[in-house]
Amino acid sequence: MTRKTRSLDSSPRPIRVARDFFASPFVTRLRPGPAMRSLFFLLVGGLFCGCGAQSPGQQAQPIKTSTVSARRPEVATTPPPETSSARPPEKHDRKWVHEEVRVMISSDCGTCAAEATGNLRRFAGRDGAIPFLLEFLATGTERERVGAARRLGHNGVDPAVAVGPLTAALADRNDEVRVAVAKALGEFGEDAMPAVPVLRGKLADPNANVRVHAASALWKITHRYAELLPVLLESLKHTDEDVCLTAIQTVGEIGANAREAVPLLIALTRSKSLVFPTTSVEALGKIGPDAALAVPRLVQLLGHSDDAMRVFPAGALLDIQPDSEMATTVLVQELKGSSGYFWECAATVLGRHASAARGAIPLLRARLNDEDLGTRRTAAVTLWQMTQETDQVLPTLTGLLEPGVHWQSRIAAAEALGTIGPGAKAAVPKLMRALNDEDDGLRAAAATALGKVGRGSRDAIPSLVKRKNDEAFAVRQAATKALRLIDPGT
Repeated sequence: MTRKTRSLDSSPRPIRVARDFFASPFVTRLRPGPAMRSLFFLLVGGLFCGCGAQSPGQQAQPIKTSTVSARRPEVATTPPPETSSARPPEKHDRKWVHEEVRVMISSDCGTCAAEATGNLRRFAGRDGAIPFLLEFLATGTERERVGAARRLGHNGVDPAVAVGPLTAALADRNDEVRVAVAKALGEFGEDAMPAVPVLRGKLADPNANVRVHAASALWKITHRYAELLPVLLESLKHTDEDVCLTAIQTVGEIGANAREAVPLLIALTRSKSLVFPTTSVEALGKIGPDAALAVPRLVQLLGHSDDAMRVFPAGALLDIQPDSEMATTVLVQELKGSSGYFWECAATVLGRHASAARGAIPLLRARLNDEDLGTRRTAAVTLWQMTQETDQVLPTLTGLLEPGVHWQSRIAAAEALGTIGPGAKAAVPKLMRALNDEDDGLRAAAATALGKVGRGSRDAIPSLVKRKNDEAFAVRQAATKALRLIDPGT
């Protein structure tokens, strides 16, 4: 049986690289101007001019990917026809899957890796790559071992399959591999409990990056912080950016129990780093009222000329002092501006403090049909948090589930409907339809959302029972949990 081909983005590769670069959250925070964007497009175009980049008139190949330095040899003996309807390889084509996995985890070309990831997602399924990832983790080059560990830490991998090999890989001689493995184990949460003894040993690793990532993983797995704080506090003083950033994020996740870190976090808000100030501000907000010592510094930042250094401090200040009118004013003002990352950040914070920002409701309603899908989704969720009304919210979110929408936006819409819970009962038919989508990520998100809707999803029980035998572990897991929430007897 063949699988239906979905055409890839037919834009020239330089355009795709540049567009993906400027869409990343890190770059969005910097808000590069038109001159910087034009310069980057020219540089990327020059980089690709000798590397077989597509011209605007060429059609995209649905399977073939290539590295920057040299084209990868084709797996098939004859190349696919120059058409977007070329038939993909069968799911059992091990040689093709092996090569796509290798490119996904080790290519120098970000776009090539993204294309390989998309091909695997479409034609091999999320679980199809796992045997090859385990192989590369055990026997690959250093780069391949790092890439394999990172991918195994993604959502949807069966912990029974991955945790054992990842735990063994903590003994790898390469520092970067051990860091990647610790990160991956942390993503499994409590399911990675068998790795805890080995991770505890890594708190004394000679490499500071390994130590802090082991501490981060242990927090996510055990939610015990006492033995981790010394490592994290020391890491907050470290000169290595990755070490310090990981420590900032982890103390933020620990929250009020990490109040000892507040003075260090306040100092980091004055750093010249591009990411330390905003990340430290977010961590202070997560610590909450116990971070009251930071209030003067946060108030000072509300007048900053940079959007990031206004919105994030305003959010943190509202988390520390929920009645702060200054913070609310800054965030509501942001909602009057253009769509984008900071708009969504401001709306998300106001949604957590709905009673303090009722004046933002008209601004949110005005964005329910925004061209930016992220803004549209965030406006709908925040509006529901403030009003509990679903008449306008549910049509907006169910509209984002439609097949023509980008897959990431569809998954995010399903997750948003799950946030609404029982109030999203009217969306059950659309979520049931999403259970049959070819994208396993959407199927899993739809099953999870149906479970959160609860008894209002009883009509979906037969479909969810069927998904308990889905080919993707993430879908099987989500369907099983959903059935327990809807009807514990099933």
